[in-house]
Amino acid sequence: MLSIAIGIYTVYIFINIYVTVMQIGYLSQAKKGKPVLLGESEFVQAGEYAISKHRLSLVTSIIEFVMFMFWMGFGISWLNAEFLSLSATVHMIGFVLGFIVINSFISLPFDLYQKFVLDEKYGFNKSTIGLYIKDTLISTFLSLSLGGLVIWGVGSIILNFDMWWLYSFLFIFGVIMLINMFFPTIRALFFDKVSPLEDGELKSSIEEMMDKTGFVSSGIFISDASKRDSRLNAYFGGIGKTKRVVLFDTLIEKLTAKELLAVLGHELGHFAHGDIYKKHGAYGSPFICDVCYFWQLK
Repeated sequence: MLSIAIGIYTVYIFINIYVTVMQIGYLSQAKKGKPVLLGESEFVQAGEYAISKHRLSLVTSIIEFVMFMFWMGFGISWLNAEFLSLSATVHMIGFVLGFIVINSFISLPFDLYQKFVLDEKYGFNKSTIGLYIKDTLISTFLSLSLGGLVIWGVGSIILNFDMWWLYSFLFIFGVIMLINMFFPTIRALFFDKVSPLEDGELKSSIEEMMDKTGFVSSGIFISDASKRDSRLNAYFGGIGKTKRVVLFDTLIEKLTAKELLAVLGHELGHFAHGDIYKKHGAYGSPFICDVCYFWQLK
């Protein structure tokens, strides 16, 4: 069984690398073509940025494969042995969180390179080292504390119920629903400062567009995302009464009202066409995607 798992993952990695290499080749040719929306220099810049991201993806894919072989070879047995002297539940929590922390530590240099080298080069990064450290510490704390509670819950279910697989599924499903419900609040509390969009023509136009697509929201908010990134974006988050529309402040600063509605219409299109179900598998999941590079460069 182990050899089959290794074989399947190896095939997956090689296919992923092959597709990425082909994509780099395609983009290298495409950026020599005639631009439609962008100016020539911006068109080339967009192509170079995409190629750089794919090259970084190649490196991370190789590292992921090396880490996979490490865990399959002796990493899992080594980590498991480190917690054998503890109780069954604490053993499970320590093992899973240890696995997550080690992998996160390995991926940290690539995340730093993405933000402070690649994104910095193309003018996207607005974050500072201090803010990055703060965000990383908060994210790590939330992941370890909430993750530890979830693992403790699953471990307790496994140890105390015969139909542990069913109850574990229901428990995890409930946790996912709660996370989706409180995602906007958690993000606003720990990361972004959000404020309601003021009444006016823009707010009325957005509400009219939401009515046409059947999207019901608890409000429209503006996030101070520009302190971290210059990209233009918007997202929906929450479930039921907690659903809200959040616009990056960069949208307000750099786009006209019509352009902003076009961007938001792109996001509402994901909702109207059921992309949230297809992408995340659960209604109400925070759906975030990059908008057209044309708007990002404005």
